[in-house]
Amino acid sequence: MTQPSETIKAADVHDLEIKPIAVTETETRHMASFAISPTLLEQVLEIPAGHEIVGAKWDFASRTVRLFLEGPDLPEIERGQLVPSICPIVRYYIDDEGKRHHVWDWNNSGSNK
Repeated sequence: MTQPSETIKAADVHDLEIKPIAVTETETRHMASFAISPTLLEQVLEIPAGHEIVGAKWDFASRTVRLFLEGPDLPEIERGQLVPSICPIVRYYIDDEGKRHHVWDWNNSGSNK
């Protein structure tokens, strides 16, 4: 163990120069959190019937949420295998009543296996 280069005695403390620590203004933000069910996301995104969200992961760098889905139109993988990343194409149309409908193309040909 190294010895300090200078020993300060209790009697010398009153002679020490005390420098103020730079205090920065505390940054405040208006924030909250809430939970959302996969079912609600599936309904909002109009995920095709037979497909369900089974997981999600927040990517801090890109500020995106990666959803993990299971369904008959998605690539088949074995347990323990990496889940392939796909880039689905979502189109929409507006029907005669003015309601918006999403049409999903899973674009499986571009999945990284």
